[in-house]
Amino acid sequence: MRQQMHDIIAISNQIGHLDIFLTMTCNPSWPEVTRPLLPNQTPQDRLDLCARVFRLKMKDLMSLVINEEVFGTVVAHVRVIEFQKRGLPHAHVVFFLDEVSKNDLRTPENVDRIISAEIPSAQDLELQEVVLKHMIHNPCGERNPTAVCMGEQYCRKVFPKSFKHDTSQSDSEYYITYRRRSPSAGGVSIERPSFDNYWVVPHSPLLLRSFACHLNVELCVSRVGGIKYLFKYVCKGQDRVTMEITAGNECHDEISNFQDARYVSASEAAWRLFSFDIVDRNPPVVRLTVHLPNHHTVYLEEGREQEAALRPASGTKLTEWFKANEKYPSARHLRYHKFPRYFTWKTRTKSWTYDFSGTGANAVGRIYTVSPREGERYFLRLLLTQVPGATSFENLRNIDGEQCTSFRQACLRLGLLADDAEWKHAIRDSFRSSFVPLSHLFATILAHCQPSDPLSLWNNHLDMFLTDIRNRARRQPIRRQQLRDDHHATSYVLGEVQEALQTVRSDWTLANFGLPLPDDSLPALEQQNEIETPEARAQQWEGRLQTSLPLLNTNQRHAFDEIVGSLLPGWSSLLPRCSWRNRQTFVLRAIQNFLRTRRKQVIAVATSAVAAVLLDGGRTAHSVFKIPIPVSAESTCSFSANSDTGRTLQQVDLIIWDEIVMCHRHCIETVDRSLRDLMQTYRPFGGKFLVLAGDFRQILPAVPGGSRGQIVSAWVKASPLYRECRFLRLTENMRLAALRADPAADVEALNFPEFLLSVGEGRLQGEQRPEWISLPQSVAFEHTIRNLCLKVFQGIRDNHADPAWLTKRVILTTKNRPLEEVNEVIGNMILGSYRTYLSADKVENEDTNALIYPTEMLNTLTAGSALPDHKLKLKKGFIVMLLRNLDPATGHVNGARYVIENMTNNLLFLHVTTGSHQGNRLCLPRMPCGPGDDNFPIPGFTRPQFPIRTCFALTTNKAQGQSFGGRIGLD
Repeated sequence: MRQQMHDIIAISNQIGHLDIFLTMTCNPSWPEVTRPLLPNQTPQDRLDLCARVFRLKMKDLMSLVINEEVFGTVVAHVRVIEFQKRGLPHAHVVFFLDEVSKNDLRTPENVDRIISAEIPSAQDLELQEVVLKHMIHNPCGERNPTAVCMGEQYCRKVFPKSFKHDTSQSDSEYYITYRRRSPSAGGVSIERPSFDNYWVVPHSPLLLRSFACHLNVELCVSRVGGIKYLFKYVCKGQDRVTMEITAGNECHDEISNFQDARYVSASEAAWRLFSFDIVDRNPPVVRLTVHLPNHHTVYLEEGREQEAALRPASGTKLTEWFKANEKYPSARHLRYHKFPRYFTWKTRTKSWTYDFSGTGANAVGRIYTVSPREGERYFLRLLLTQVPGATSFENLRNIDGEQCTSFRQACLRLGLLADDAEWKHAIRDSFRSSFVPLSHLFATILAHCQPSDPLSLWNNHLDMFLTDIRNRARRQPIRRQQLRDDHHATSYVLGEVQEALQTVRSDWTLANFGLPLPDDSLPALEQQNEIETPEARAQQWEGRLQTSLPLLNTNQRHAFDEIVGSLLPGWSSLLPRCSWRNRQTFVLRAIQNFLRTRRKQVIAVATSAVAAVLLDGGRTAHSVFKIPIPVSAESTCSFSANSDTGRTLQQVDLIIWDEIVMCHRHCIETVDRSLRDLMQTYRPFGGKFLVLAGDFRQILPAVPGGSRGQIVSAWVKASPLYRECRFLRLTENMRLAALRADPAADVEALNFPEFLLSVGEGRLQGEQRPEWISLPQSVAFEHTIRNLCLKVFQGIRDNHADPAWLTKRVILTTKNRPLEEVNEVIGNMILGSYRTYLSADKVENEDTNALIYPTEMLNTLTAGSALPDHKLKLKKGFIVMLLRNLDPATGHVNGARYVIENMTNNLLFLHVTTGSHQGNRLCLPRMPCGPGDDNFPIPGFTRPQFPIRTCFALTTNKAQGQSFGGRIGLD
């Protein structure tokens, strides 16, 4: 069973995720079965006949789906026959479609065209009768609590379903949520017996009409959970039965008399006697051996052992792959498991043969799985999945011209394994570059990289840490004097590391990592970034305030006065009238600075990290309020009244929450419940004063697979708290006002912002559909991805080395799918050679799970923008985006954009390209990255990789809160 499952996974890895999952069950009432029956015979008496008819029907169905392209162009399929204990056969079939057909099935209209979960109307009585007979789930739940499908209070098949007006992708791991209209919305309801679309099993009307049997059809989404469940399901093996053996009146040994045995029904027996296939798949799968040098399997004939020992060893698929790479240099770009696609294994001659016809062998290769307990053989397999064109075992261990002594060492050199040696090399690379303080890199490693022995890492590199801090103190005599003593210097480095750790988590100390604490008895170190006194901070806020207040326009000044006046009774504005300036973030920063000069406590948060760093001291709402992930309607924040967070919130005077529109209502309601509990009051948010800022014309909350209605119900307007708010509107469009004031601005430049406002405010009428709006001809054009890249990044050959030029341009998409193609096209336009970094993907309980989830399967996993790619191809000068929150105080947050200045095997040297933290540097090591989704179907999956993505193209969600001063393309 496991080998069959891995074969199907190999097909999926090469061709793409499966698209259609079909289950067909034999109908004993088919005329082809009932007509040949003799008088008084039933189909149960002729299960051989049922088997033959079902096989013919199955062949017709496969021909219809593949040749007539019912679902689209099928490029691969797997079919498995299973037998119910009551005797009837049924088939599970998965179909893989080509890319064009996959794209077609991404629209609800095309899904509804081929799959239905509704009772047909009375205008098609024939189909309605077949659906009612074969595709209605038996009543369960409250209507029949004892139904066989019932688990603990709920149906295991999740019936009855909910009514839905539109088809959409659901939160399910594998399937789509289909349209099921209620009777009031046009759905059909049957009165006797009482059935409606709640109970209909998804099906293909065309196939159901043709075959008149239970024929469930599901459209699968590209989640590995579907692979795991479906492939195990179709390959789950034989039925088993427990039987008891008795022998007359003898004493019974109940334990030994019970036997676990294979159960073979009459139907299965007939099927196998006819030699019908149990499993059918296309393309074929070639299983590839993996063995250490001189450890291949040898077959001996009894009595002729000496003759066999003298005979030269025959080649294996692995050793012959080495020879084929020497013989065919053009094939050296192929990895071992890709070889059977173009070469055929000849069992007779024990060699690989190239198909010179050009059609290729068209087979899928799969390397046998190996447990990590097997050591070198496991590492050999890991190398074979990544290294192309090897000509020998020794050549396979040659990495970048260096001959490794073992396969494990070669895996480490390629980054396919992770250990503490990686951090040692990273510290040394950073020390040689002096790019950032070494203590900052060490804090990053401690906080995010999970080193197994931090104390040894510290002790082994102490000399480097001391040299680094002394080098940084050269130009400051006072500091250099203090750092002459090793004890003093060590304590100051430890202090820097601890301070950096506490920007990540305030309650962390070096003791949490088994490191010595800094010596508190030493005098404070004189340094340029010395901790500011309250007086110095107040002066800094006052200076910012004096700069920003005169720049508020009338509309912004009114908002400022309203908010400040609510916190400071008796406040009256003395601000002069003046010209416009910036948007709401500018007003929020002015409010922060003003209230802090009045000794008021202000907390600034935002829904996204990119928006948070635009505010003074801003953090994400999840990190400040400890909002749980995932959040639900009953969640509470994980802080208590005695915690640091609780005490801070008790004293706060104002909370500013930016980008509130992107926030799910459950997050806001969770904070409300927790603040009420903290302050012991029923007043909204515990009586705390909140400023919620946002623009409802922008991105709404992300609801995975949610319909339009689900997204609307998740936004803040749907919350009862929304009715408790007072509203202040900043109505003047700053950018439009600037264009109007520019006499050189053309008409198109003035009209386009007005067009955007009309779209955002819903003032434009849709055309073919309400949500379809044509773009102005001045900005729209038919394009390929390459043409769009050339238009947006026109002149890149001359400006590829200018980060400022690159960061002003971007291509925005609504989905993740086009990003890879766009980034590859732009990357190829930039001069220089690529450097490739591979991840060391792993799962928990690796000894067991490595046999279930092959490494090459793990390498294909994605999780939207939360997970970096297994293979990162980078160049100097690339613009990349950080995927983790590392240090909000210095702008190193999820969504921040950087330019790559340099690269080593273990470090990326980056600097921030935009925003208030522009120019800040970051030494980025590889770190364990997770999917960030509790519903991710492979538990404990981690991907040690640099947490970045190339970002010449972004999704609209990721671009929210970012600014671009040049050309923007929208795909």
